Amino acid sequence: MAGTPPRLEVVRGGADAEPAEATSPAPKESTRAPRWPWIALLVLLAVAVVGMLLEKSRADGLQQEVNSLTGVVAELESELSASEAAVSAHRAHLDDVRSFVSELQLLVEQDPETTAQ
Repeated sequence: MAGTPPRLEVVRGGADAEPAEATSPAPKESTRAPRWPWIALLVLLAVAVVGMLLEKSRADGLQQEVNSLTGVVAELESELSASEAAVSAHRAHLDDVRSFVSELQLLVEQDPETTAQ
């Protein structure tokens, strides 16, 4: 045995490593990622979906209101056109009446019986 070299062992982890018996697999809890980020993500996703549904409902209601107001505006525009036509007709009639009144005034001024008095 004098000629045999010493037996060498490979120690993992270097000189500071614990002996092989002391190293055991880490508990499963430490290797699992925490669940709270996933739960927070799911809650955030649920809130976003609910918010989108509420906004869609609100948008649908607003669209119905716009449609009904569009109908009201169309009715008011037709009433306005009729009113403008009536005002134009009244103005034309007023111009005719003024013209007749001015003719009557001229006739009254030219009447010899009124000037003689």
